[in-house]
Amino acid sequence: MAEHQGHRADSGKSSGEDPAGPLDLAHLARQTLGDKALEREVLGMFVMHIREIPARMAEADGQGRRELAHALTGSACSMGAFRLAEQACILQNDPLNDAALMSLFGMVDEAIDFIVYLYPDAAKDAKAD
Repeated sequence: MAEHQGHRADSGKSSGEDPAGPLDLAHLARQTLGDKALEREVLGMFVMHIREIPARMAEADGQGRRELAHALTGSACSMGAFRLAEQACILQNDPLNDAALMSLFGMVDEAIDFIVYLYPDAAKDAKAD
């Protein structure tokens, strides 16, 4: 399991979830207290945030990638995107690892696709606020 400065990227995971999925919906429901409108809102903000990550990381130097990966690790964990958080943690520890970077980009796309599948207007609604 990837760790950075004592932080496990999978902290907060509960047993019984699908570790292969892009989002732990049970974790997200706990974070939003079961409020579907809040879930949609925070997922929309998350999409807006992670949509920018690939372009910013592609142009960043090692320290910039490390900082972006650190921010992504925290936000992904709070949303229940634990695989994405773990991959961001790997990149945080090795920011010049191009294979890890490409894997992260794929996971960002997968997370966005999944969220848009759940809430097609989530990102659009977040942008309107």
